Amino acid sequence: MRVSSFGFAASLWVALGTMGVGAANSARAAELRYEEDGTVEVAEGESIDDTVFLGGKTAIVAGVVNGDVFAAAERVEVTGTVRGNLYGAGETVTVAGEVSGSVHAAGKTVELDAKVGGSGYLAGQDILVTAGGELARGGFFAGESVRSEGSIGRDLTFAAETMELSGSVERNVRGYGSKVTVTSSGSVGGNLELTVPSEDAVEVDGGAAVRGETLVEIEEKEEERAFLHPGFYFGVLAKALAMLLLGLLLVTLFPSLLPTAPESSKEVLRDMGFGFVALIATPLLMGIVALTVI
Repeated sequence: MRVSSFGFAASLWVALGTMGVGAANSARAAELRYEEDGTVEVAEGESIDDTVFLGGKTAIVAGVVNGDVFAAAERVEVTGTVRGNLYGAGETVTVAGEVSGSVHAAGKTVELDAKVGGSGYLAGQDILVTAGGELARGGFFAGESVRSEGSIGRDLTFAAETMELSGSVERNVRGYGSKVTVTSSGSVGGNLELTVPSEDAVEVDGGAAVRGETLVEIEEKEEERAFLHPGFYFGVLAKALAMLLLGLLLVTLFPSLLPTAPESSKEVLRDMGFGFVALIATPLLMGIVALTVI
């Protein structure tokens, strides 16, 4: 599956234009960097005291951002420091630096090898939390193949075709999977609550440590679960973009529908944040809703 390298970012920048960013030239609300077919980056040694928006074929954060980062590209790579939240979408998303807030990432391949002070909301075909990965406030994973080798504070919630836990979870683990494995190096500080299609779909190795109860609910697989595949999340994202383009058409034909331009940089930043979060977070929230329904 290939994610457009510029379509998502272009739509984002068009949306920013409709919210009156141009009307606030005198007040710089955020750092915007966009290259349709190129690389945009916060270079190593560079420090930005602002929210950063990156869009292009490749988006790299190797420096320090004292704020939130929003990145949409074919390849998103974070090796520096983000002292806010990170929102990333692309074909591959790699987080190998340090994030003080939470990480929201969606992609075909999502890899987290970073110390995260908040939670991790990860959706994709292949998700890997490496042995060096730390999620201080818990994890929420939705994907086809999920491996968690690192440390997860609080709870872990997941929906996956295959799930392998070889790291640690401080509290409870809850989730659905066609195949769930807790290896000998895996540990769960609370309960292990699983919904699987058959009894042999759960494998807990002898050396694994589960301090609470192991509760397994059998639910025969009657139909394909769309939310276990990355196409589901990108489909939702595509629908959101289609709605955005429809909105642009309407305000073009009927200018009176266009909202009043923001009067301050604070309002601009707020509107940009809400819009971008809605685009990125919708697929992740759909996965969480699906888990709740299960």
